[in-house]
Amino acid sequence: MNKRVTFLLSFPEIKEKDRLFAIYKGFIYCLDNLEALILLIDEKTTGLKSEAIIKKITYSAANSSDGQNTLLFRKAIVLMKDLKWPRCQRVAKVLFGISPYINKKEKAKLVMCFLNSKYNSFRYYGYSVIERGNLKLNYKKTFLNVWHRHHDIWALELLVDVLKPEELFSIYGEAEELLADSEFDFEILKLRNRFYSRIINFIPDRLSELLLNEPVSYVFVMKYARKQIQKDLALEIYQKSNNSGSILTCYGELGQWDILIEIYKFIKKNAKKSISSQEQENKLTS
Repeated sequence: MNKRVTFLLSFPEIKEKDRLFAIYKGFIYCLDNLEALILLIDEKTTGLKSEAIIKKITYSAANSSDGQNTLLFRKAIVLMKDLKWPRCQRVAKVLFGISPYINKKEKAKLVMCFLNSKYNSFRYYGYSVIERGNLKLNYKKTFLNVWHRHHDIWALELLVDVLKPEELFSIYGEAEELLADSEFDFEILKLRNRFYSRIINFIPDRLSELLLNEPVSYVFVMKYARKQIQKDLALEIYQKSNNSGSILTCYGELGQWDILIEIYKFIKKNAKKSISSQEQENKLTS
């Protein structure tokens, strides 16, 4: 261990982002990334110190040579496997941060390492690397395996994009359990509706339930599936949805101009009634 790392290992505790924190950042930016990694995995390097080091390594990786990043990757991925929580988490953050700057072979190894982790935060890093690199189609079988082991919401989101409808329907029961509380989370609700739209031909009874109990979601499912809604039904849904503006956007995306014209007439008619009622009320009170 060199003198610079030894010096920083004995650096005073940092409790806030003050001048002491600023000088500490200055010191760590003098280190190369392998030195910074050694400093990061020490038990005393916590809180603001570890946060600063992770940012430094990620920032430096963008300007490092391919060879330097390969050495850093190889060292870090071995450390991550051998270290216990929370030190392995710090290294995982480093690996995620440098993932745009490693080659395809290393990236594939990193993704599999993340997705096979028992820690859901690590698996999230794996999904994110895949999304960022537009690599979804390369990991179809892996997503399914991870889904069956962990039922990660992130895995389901990717499966909705890469599986065929019949393949997606094969996990319908498991997915329904995960999505049961979707009404309380907009992003999960959106995912559920996209999921339904991909398997729309396999779930007629569920669609009927949705139409009865969640008509707005029904419209979104139809929008994602690019299926137009019969005019009378579309008007009925609009009237029962407390005049939802989002429904009108869906009708527009589906190209249902005639429905929007009918709703426009309905809105104008109701506006006239409202004005007339207000005028009569004003006469009675004057």
